[in-house]
Amino acid sequence: FITEAVKKTGASVVTIESQRFVKNKQYYGDSRILLDPYFERFFGLELPYGNQQKLEQSQGSGFIFADGLVMTNAHVVNGSKKLIVGLSNGAKYEGKLIGQDLLTDIAVIKLQGKGPWPKATLGDSTKISVGDWAIAVGNPFGLENTVTLGIISNLNRNVSQLGIYD
Repeated sequence: FITEAVKKTGASVVTIESQRFVKNKQYYGDSRILLDPYFERFFGLELPYGNQQKLEQSQGSGFIFADGLVMTNAHVVNGSKKLIVGLSNGAKYEGKLIGQDLLTDIAVIKLQGKGPWPKATLGDSTKISVGDWAIAVGNPFGLENTVTLGIISNLNRNVSQLGIYD
């Protein structure tokens, strides 16, 4: 049943490459000589200053669930300026973030291009029970169709006993 599930949904699993700009946090202590423009010019240095931005690239995974719509984790796309979505057939498309919820860590991306798209069928969470199998298919680090298996251990757990209230 695992092999059949991977065959059925594997093509809809995508790799997401995100790019964002982050502030470069570098501290140079109390040495004022490094901040002197004459010192910099005399020695031909180009010192990086703490307020410059650098490009940070990361990868994540998601799946196509409707025409051109990809579901992923919000932490994968949060603050991104550019999103590239790679399909299992090697095609790459630019993506546009259309919504995210940081609390539940869910985001939706719209693919910029024409389908048809391979789609995963969403299940009905009211039909699962404790003890049911759970199969996760993803593309971590761009590794195509990595599969793991688990068991549904609880439904509607109250996590406030763990100190999580929001």
